[in-house]
Amino acid sequence: MRNTKRLAAIRKLLCIRCGNPHSQAAHSNSVKHGKGKGIKADDSFTVSLCYSCHFQFDTLQLDNWIESEAMF
Repeated sequence: MRNTKRLAAIRKLLCIRCGNPHSQAAHSNSVKHGKGKGIKADDSFTVSLCYSCHFQFDTLQLDNWIESEAMF
């Protein structure tokens, strides 16, 4: 489910990994949170990550799956 108010609020927060003030709403990549091929997880499963940390998260360079899921 899309929640534009939540996404806008998430983008105003600092990156939870490095503290960068320029953050994005990063969606969970877990199937259990609704992620599918071409489908984003529900907006309730978003965290604030900067561009660099978001890229590392999406390309599995940031932590392992267990640690990544723990962020949500």
